Amino acid sequence: MYHFIVRRNVRKIFEGLSRGDWQSALAGMADRFEHIFPGDHALGGTRHTKAGLKAWFQRLFAVHPVLQFDIKHIASSGRRGTRPRSSNGATAR
Repeated sequence: MYHFIVRRNVRKIFEGLSRGDWQSALAGMADRFEHIFPGDHALGGTRHTKAGLKAWFQRLFAVHPVLQFDIKHIASSGRRGTRPRSSNGATAR
C-alpha cells in the first residue's frame, strides 16, 4: 500500500508540473534533499535548499514555459518509517 501511495503522489507532482505548477512540487520537498540536473548549461547543477530549487524551477519555466511529462514507470523501494542505522547497527536517533 505504501508504494502505491508514493507512486500516486509522484504521478500527481508530474501532472502538476505539466500544468506549470512547480510550487506544489517545491512544497512537498523534505528539508534535506539533493536535486541533480546533469549538464553544463543554465539548468545544470545540484541544489540542496528549497530556495535553490525554487530559483531552478523559475528558470526552468522561463526557458521552457510549456512542459509535458509522460510518465511510463515509477520505481519505489524501501520501507516507510525506516531510520538510518549507525555502523554498529543501532538505530540512529
